[in-house]
Amino acid sequence: MQLPAPLTRQNGPVAEIWCGLRRRWLAHTPEEAVRQGLLLFLLQEGGFPKALLRIEGGLQVVKMARRTDLLAYDRHGLPLLLCECKAPSVRLTPAVLEQALRYNLTVQAPFLLLTNGPARLLLRMAGSSPEKCPLPLCYERLVAEK
Repeated sequence: MQLPAPLTRQNGPVAEIWCGLRRRWLAHTPEEAVRQGLLLFLLQEGGFPKALLRIEGGLQVVKMARRTDLLAYDRHGLPLLLCECKAPSVRLTPAVLEQALRYNLTVQAPFLLLTNGPARLLLRMAGSSPEKCPLPLCYERLVAEK
């Protein structure tokens, strides 16, 4: 999956990246570049409605505050897709999957997406265990299959 390049700028000594959902400039980090690239991909290629996406939303996991990278909702306001983004240098290991599964204990999304930019893994939750999902990363298809 090739992610679109997000808008970037140099603000003095600080590199910044634009977040269209939050409508502000953020510090440009490798993980943020993946998160913003995925956001653009979901909007432009996947047909995800902008109003049904939440970026870096807070949640409680075992009484600890955590943040989901990106969460998509269905038209009824129920979680649809929980996305966990990593920097391109970070491999998608079982530990990354475990992190997403811990978050999903609270969120209860039927689909999980793990990505580091070049690699992605789309999973469908079958009870409490994830299964690889061959569906395209398309809003209408995920809604129909949930």
